[in-house]
Amino acid sequence: CGVTYHLGRVIGKGGCGQVYLGYNANMTDDPVAIKEIQVRSSVPKYLKEAELLQKFRNSPHVIQLHAHTLQEDNLYMVLELGQGTLHEKMLQRKKCGQSWAEFELKT
Repeated sequence: CGVTYHLGRVIGKGGCGQVYLGYNANMTDDPVAIKEIQVRSSVPKYLKEAELLQKFRNSPHVIQLHAHTLQEDNLYMVLELGQGTLHEKMLQRKKCGQSWAEFELKT
């Protein structure tokens, strides 16, 4: 028994797809990011991203993957919704005494 998600507005776009703000159909959970990737014939290449996110699912430094599914020529990944920007995170780490190089190595 899977969870159904609804797509909201587009919050990001890239060369192979886009990212939507998403919601659990029951509206019981926090909002999520739903990444839609047009995979065409490169399915294994894109499934590798989902596999790596699963592998590091217990890391506090990696966005969490809640679910993924392949439908027709699209891969959908339901991800933890990251708040803020990379720049804001870099400034926060700088306040904690880390250098930029340390930030880049730990990300």
